[in-house]
Amino acid sequence: MSFNIEEAHLKLYEHACKEDTTWFEFYLKSIAFHFSLVSALLGATVAGALQAEPGFPMAALLAGPIMTAFAAYLGFSSANRLYGTWLEKVTIRAKLEQKMGLTAEHHVETGYWSNESIVPTRNTADRSSFSSSREFIEAKLGLGYNLRTRRLFEAASAVALAMFVGIGWTAYSTWPSLVPT
Repeated sequence: MSFNIEEAHLKLYEHACKEDTTWFEFYLKSIAFHFSLVSALLGATVAGALQAEPGFPMAALLAGPIMTAFAAYLGFSSANRLYGTWLEKVTIRAKLEQKMGLTAEHHVETGYWSNESIVPTRNTADRSSFSSSREFIEAKLGLGYNLRTRRLFEAASAVALAMFVGIGWTAYSTWPSLVPT
C-alpha cells in the first residue's frame, strides 16, 4: 500500500471545508439562541412593566434588564469564540489550498476566466495581505459578520439599560413611602 500525498491533501481539504461550514453554522445557531433569549427577557420585562403595580412590584422588574444585559454579554462572548474558531478553520483551509495549488493562476487555453485561480481571487488577495494566520485571525475577529453581531448585542444591552433607568425611575417615583405628601 503506497501513500499518495495528493490524496491525503484532498481528504484533509474535504475535512477542512466540512469543518468550516460546521463551525459557521454553530456560530449562527449561537447567535439565534442567545438573541432569542435576549428578546424573550426584553419582552417579558416590557409585559411585566405594563401590568406592574407601583412601588415594589415595579422595582422587582429591574431584574429583567439586568438579566437581559447579562444574556447579551454571554451571547456575544459565545459568538465571538465560535467566530474565532471558524477563522482558524478558514486559515487551515487556506493553507491547504496553497499547498494543493488551488490559489495559483491556471492558464487554460479556452474557457471563462482562464487567468484566475480556482479559489476566488477576493479570498486570496485578502489573505495574502497578512504575514501569519494569527495576524489574519486577530484582524478579522472584530470585522465582518462578527462586528454586526457585536453591534446587535450592544444594542440589546443599550435597550436594557434604558429599560433599567425607566423602570427604576418609575418604581422610585411611585413608591408610596418615597412620594412626598
